[in-house]
Amino acid sequence: MLKVWHGCGTLSSVETTDHAKAAIRAKILSILEAPSLPGMLDIVHTIDDFVVTSASAAGIKSEQFSVVRSMAVQNAFPILFVAKSYGVDEYFQYLDSAIKQYQSAQLPTLGVILGPPERPAFGDQPLEIDPLKLRECGQLYRLALFSFESEGTVSNEGQQILRKLMATLKISFDDLGKMFKVSGETVRRWENGTNSIPMDKSATILSTQGPLDKLLQIFQPARLPVVIRRTSDLFEGERALDWILRGRIADVATRYEVALSYQA
Repeated sequence: MLKVWHGCGTLSSVETTDHAKAAIRAKILSILEAPSLPGMLDIVHTIDDFVVTSASAAGIKSEQFSVVRSMAVQNAFPILFVAKSYGVDEYFQYLDSAIKQYQSAQLPTLGVILGPPERPAFGDQPLEIDPLKLRECGQLYRLALFSFESEGTVSNEGQQILRKLMATLKISFDDLGKMFKVSGETVRRWENGTNSIPMDKSATILSTQGPLDKLLQIFQPARLPVVIRRTSDLFEGERALDWILRGRIADVATRYEVALSYQA
């Protein structure tokens, strides 16, 4: 039986799949009552979270998550929305089998392993909802997948910026956590791809790229980490780094630019 994994590196708080099944089933029943894109996107995220935690518990490395996640999430709709029980048990069996096969297979064969499940077509199942509503849910699921994948693209850009901040400013995951008002462990999971970066945080992270590039134009990369660690009247007697860690990297870049323009 698959289990949901919580914690960092240890199965410290494990709950059986029954709770996860109930949560997914409740969300499916809700979306069938009132189809909406936000609701469907929430379902996609819920499925993705379970795929990631299940893969982690099974020992699949984080750099392999993207392959598992993409195929497993894409193939969820035909199972979850078709069977009389809304396919939750069937999907868990499918995911369990996919992970086991993945562990014993080579990456080139993964597309076959996680391909569309062998299930009867829609018309062969005893549907409990209007076919038109099912079709609407199918369209919403495709839209939600597109939105979800777009989030992934933005998240990847955010990962690159996080690495650039760490490398150029010589700061840690905990420092980045202070910048973006989350824990250092959360940032570590964003950076290594274990967790996607939420859209609101992605926007904040992406907004640091311009100021960071400006600082790298003003100071040579080797000097920048040293300069921002000096106290200065420009920053009211604090270090520029103190301002950066409070999320004010744009102010830091602007103040340096203005000060240097006066000197010129």
